[in-house]
Amino acid sequence: VAGESLRPGHLEGFDNIISEIALWRAARKSGVASIFQSARKKFKKMLVILEQLDPPSARRVRQNYGWIFRNLVTSQALGESFRALLADWQPSCVISTSDYWPFEFQLFRQAQRVGIPNAMIQHGELNDVISWPTYAETFLVWGAIFQEKLLKLGAPAERLRICGMPSADALF
Repeated sequence: VAGESLRPGHLEGFDNIISEIALWRAARKSGVASIFQSARKKFKKMLVILEQLDPPSARRVRQNYGWIFRNLVTSQALGESFRALLADWQPSCVISTSDYWPFEFQLFRQAQRVGIPNAMIQHGELNDVISWPTYAETFLVWGAIFQEKLLKLGAPAERLRICGMPSADALF
């Protein structure tokens, strides 16, 4: 599965690639209106909860309505597409470098719904804002120092595995 930045020339030598654009096309078949309605309901529900818990955050969400709503629509649309794709492909596992954005989040969410093991592999230096929690079942980290950092952020040890740094391991 390839994100929106994939260019046709990058596909040479790879079989069975599906792009985010193709997933969007598949989602449109299930009805754009229902996708927008569902995203709007989720946005309203989120605002109600935030108003009760943290009114200043609710205000910021309202101020960023366009960006947040766009991400909700993307998530809703890709959820349907990933559900169908995973049922068709039946992979033995799902691995990605992120689960923070709608595209990757829905890949992990739909994999979990049908019992497909999944893991997020560390991609870059960890920071306290987006390192933990993750939606992926397992976080594959580059080394013990990163494992310790995530443990300090509250990650359960059973959800962390050390895998090395695949892109650079051969250099060392």
